[in-house]
Amino acid sequence: MKTKLTLILLAVLPLLLNAQLIDDGWFEVGNSNYNATLESIHYIDENTGFAVGSGGAFLKTTDGGFNWTAYDIGHNQHFKKIVFTDNDTGFLFGYIGSPGWAQTLLFKTTDGGDNWEQIIETEGASGFWDASFPPDFSETHTAYFIAESGRLYKTTDGGNSWDFITLDITINQIEFFNELVGIGTNWSMGPAQITTDGGETWSVIELEGLSSAIAIDAVNDTVAYITSRTHITHTTDAGQTWSEPVSYGGFISNVTRLHFYSPTSGYRYVGTSDGLGRVHKTTDSGQTWAHLYESQTYPVNGMFTRPSGNVDFVSTGGAIFFGDGTNPFVMRTSGIINGSLYNVWFFTDNQGIAVGDNGTVLKTENSGTTWSDYDSEVDYMLKALYFTSDDVGYAAGRGNVIKTLDGGETWAPSGDGITSSNLIYTITFPTENTGYSLGFDVFKTENAGESWVEIHDIWANDIYFVNESKLVI
Repeated sequence: MKTKLTLILLAVLPLLLNAQLIDDGWFEVGNSNYNATLESIHYIDENTGFAVGSGGAFLKTTDGGFNWTAYDIGHNQHFKKIVFTDNDTGFLFGYIGSPGWAQTLLFKTTDGGDNWEQIIETEGASGFWDASFPPDFSETHTAYFIAESGRLYKTTDGGNSWDFITLDITINQIEFFNELVGIGTNWSMGPAQITTDGGETWSVIELEGLSSAIAIDAVNDTVAYITSRTHITHTTDAGQTWSEPVSYGGFISNVTRLHFYSPTSGYRYVGTSDGLGRVHKTTDSGQTWAHLYESQTYPVNGMFTRPSGNVDFVSTGGAIFFGDGTNPFVMRTSGIINGSLYNVWFFTDNQGIAVGDNGTVLKTENSGTTWSDYDSEVDYMLKALYFTSDDVGYAAGRGNVIKTLDGGETWAPSGDGITSSNLIYTITFPTENTGYSLGFDVFKTENAGESWVEIHDIWANDIYFVNESKLVI
């Protein structure tokens, strides 16, 4: 039987919110750091690296990425970027709130990431877009970041204080060659721009095929790349001149990332119209590209190349991938879910089932301290969950109902009659054989899910049974 609500919330909320919730008797079960959307990764040497993301997720490795440990650094912000300017000095950018009405936050470490101090809570800045620490940062102490509201900030004292620069253009990405010269783009809404006076004024970089620049990346103090959906170009003299743009040979839906680790070699991450994300590599300045990775589930959010040439990228669901630049990428670690959890059912104080995005089915035998991942045989969202006994249960969401006969360890389709277009919010069974599914329509089964029949074409979110024959929707 279904047990009390407190157990349900203790099991599902921390994983759903990707936050550490400890207040008035509530506590986190499972480690949400490993289920976060990871946004940025940075290594300070071949073995020591950091990955950060949503809900204050902060992971560290000391063995080259084979194992990662989650740390609570005392902040639950959505971390967007981590960068180290030397082995001791690092900066962590993020925001609190939601994009569009968030507050930008910046933290600094001077002991290799063991401790972080909040530097500023920027007045008027919303969210976070990008940051650039030029190669001459250790000498000039000058760096830049841009907030979601299009506000450019500049430091000249090593990041301890930041001044606002008024812009008459909107820039989302920035890369600076030195303290004065930098380039910026507006995510395909216009051409790339260049500044030679520390961001005070900007002028258009006019290049054929690059009228809508979408991504940029600087390799060092002279070399950088700009790409549109159709062409790529590079400079070897800090933006004074640019190579003739090279055509990709067709239209790419969306080039969301460029990452170059040498003047001629780098990666691009491409989001395509078919929903797949692909990583390609070039070793000839973008003339040709080799395909290395493809996934619909794990997009590339942040990428970093170590001195050895090994490359890592971070993604959703706490996933961290590793590659040697030649062979396909391999997942080194991930959370037990990729996305959110939506429902949970406890049979006893210790044993329970949770379901969520991408067909996720989790089971715990110890009140949620640890969870095991089971194959639901589907890849769509599971939102509704109901058990008629300790063995027999049903789950559904964006697709047909699935059924288990062994307490959630294996699943199979439950009859027919419900199509993938019928989003399901709730499943309930007043008797062992009679059940209802509610969502865009209301369906009923009278044979334990062998078949389902539509009984109402109304949108319903929940249902309540007064008794076996009387119900309220």
